[in-house]
Amino acid sequence: MLRSIGPWLVLVCSLADALPAAEAVATTPAQAPATAAAALQPFVDRRELAGAVVLVADRRGVLDVESVGFADVAAGRPMQQDAVFWIASQTKPMTAVALMMLVEEGKVALDDPVEKYL
Repeated sequence: MLRSIGPWLVLVCSLADALPAAEAVATTPAQAPATAAAALQPFVDRRELAGAVVLVADRRGVLDVESVGFADVAAGRPMQQDAVFWIASQTKPMTAVALMMLVEEGKVALDDPVEKYL
């Protein structure tokens, strides 16, 4: 899991199914990577992640867009910022975001049994 980069939203779309354990991500502010893409570079270097496009935004708009790694590892084609990704099975992440929005609004409690809402 990536460290939070200030009050900004970090969106990561990758060619990997999921990021492995993030032992390479710094745990202290002094070791923190300068950018979100820099945080992902060790995964590319270890060939655990082919490539990614990172977008950082806040309520004012997009602050930064970076790419890291490869769109096609075999051909050595670098990842581009306008790369198109096939993202499958997004039902669970979308449901989780919707649920957490309800939690923020106080309409659902994380400790409640599921039966309460079914």
